[in-house]
Amino acid sequence: MAHVAVAPHKRFAGFDGRRQKVSQAFEILDLRDALTRTYSSDAHLVTYVVPGAARQPRINKPGLATFDGFPAVDVFFCDLDNPGHAPWTPELHAAALGRYGSLEVLQTVGIYHTAHGARLVQPILSPVPVEQVEPFVARWLTELSQAGLVPDWACKDWTRLFRLPNVLRDGRAFRSPYINLDRMRPIALEPLWDPPPARAAPTPRAPGPVPRLEWRVDVPPEWREPVQTIAAAVRGVQSEWHTLFLALSGALLRMGVPPEQLPAIVRAISLATCVDTRTEDRELSARSTAERHLAGLPCSGFSTLALKWPEVAVAVDCALTLPEGPLSAPQAVDASALPPAALGPQERHSADPAAPVPPPSIPPPLADSQAALRAAIRDAPDGLSLIAAECGLGKTAAAIEVAAERASRSHASPAAEGKRAPAHSKTAISVDKHELALQIVADLAARGVQARRLFGPLSLKHEDGTPVCQLHQVARHLVDGGQPMQWELCHGRDIEPCPHRDTCPARDGIEGPDDARVTVGPHQLVGALDREAGTTGLLVIDEPPDLLDL
Repeated sequence: MAHVAVAPHKRFAGFDGRRQKVSQAFEILDLRDALTRTYSSDAHLVTYVVPGAARQPRINKPGLATFDGFPAVDVFFCDLDNPGHAPWTPELHAAALGRYGSLEVLQTVGIYHTAHGARLVQPILSPVPVEQVEPFVARWLTELSQAGLVPDWACKDWTRLFRLPNVLRDGRAFRSPYINLDRMRPIALEPLWDPPPARAAPTPRAPGPVPRLEWRVDVPPEWREPVQTIAAAVRGVQSEWHTLFLALSGALLRMGVPPEQLPAIVRAISLATCVDTRTEDRELSARSTAERHLAGLPCSGFSTLALKWPEVAVAVDCALTLPEGPLSAPQAVDASALPPAALGPQERHSADPAAPVPPPSIPPPLADSQAALRAAIRDAPDGLSLIAAECGLGKTAAAIEVAAERASRSHASPAAEGKRAPAHSKTAISVDKHELALQIVADLAARGVQARRLFGPLSLKHEDGTPVCQLHQVARHLVDGGQPMQWELCHGRDIEPCPHRDTCPARDGIEGPDDARVTVGPHQLVGALDREAGTTGLLVIDEPPDLLDL
């Protein structure tokens, strides 16, 4: 039978590779035993277990590489919230029992009710190492979604904690109003996806115009469910989405989506996430990817999704292999019904055959374009340079490579001493998301280059998503009002510093060595990044916002 690790509460510090000692607070228990006990505390569990151990610490993802053990998962947990996060009523309870009995996907799960929803428990036959388990959980969540349920996609995170059914909550005894473990049994996991069929090498084609496409704007009814399935997986991705959508576009093309249909589908996926603010960019990127595909040029696709965003790859695989058969393409759009301003040059010619057809532009080889991009960043003159490049060319990767080159510069004099960096060796990179900044720091570390990261203290979160700053509620109002939060609260105007300052990892908003030659941070801190670069340094602003926002 499956096992879980149980602790008296969820507030134990996790092993993250930096802390030398963490509490072995989690007791490893048989799954059924853990779910049927009555606890005298607010007991929480994690689904990962260190084989052979009786007790274990909480483990954070950053510490996994240096953890002395190989945690694995042999049970999946998932939360289902009641509509509006409402408490249980007789009507909601009766409807839930009907679903539990009728849905095939629930016939092997254990179920217990929480205060405002339900928790599903699905054991598996063979344990899966934690570094490989999230795509399998994502596929299970996708199956629940396709059955009409609305699972919490945050539950795919293997570090997530779950409250047990019968605990002491907020000083009061809480007993789950419904527990049913009768049907709970382990299931075998199928491979995530079949290997893609072998594809013949593309036939070399002479340079020439890319076939003219009539972009379609309608998404047919057959695509409504796949769009929602893929969007749910995308919404769970915490890293930057630009390269994700490029890989998604390439994957859809390679799985048979007609190129002229791709931008409308990608746009629909972006809108269905309900949180994406760059829908127009996603659509334009899809057009660019379709054109590159038709021109025989390389572009990322399903293999990139499987490597970097496996949960999205699972969703795409599930969405495009529906039992109803292949998805049909939408009807073509009548271009004459659209205003000329809404059409591209080729589309305007379709609407007005008398208009001259502009000559098609043939893009240079990808390697040449990427080399030119690196050279433009490397050789930028003093002052402001604006570099425009199409989506997928690798602007961020080029900035990383140039920063690594500059960081390796030696002092002009071999007798130079101290930590002062040589002239022209420092680089600062400003990005639009903290997740992208973390990714850049990791990419540089893989190259042997140390980087320093600047961040707003309020952006730092614990593994469970709660803010590290213990004065967060006060601090956020200062930040919203444009006040210097660190001066006012962290330093206390050098009169009365924050009482948590000595132990707060967010206090300075800085990570990394003082002598690092590369500094990375968000656009909001572009002034500080500029100062870090110095008078001979290079400041790269990746995907800059409107100039007035700077």
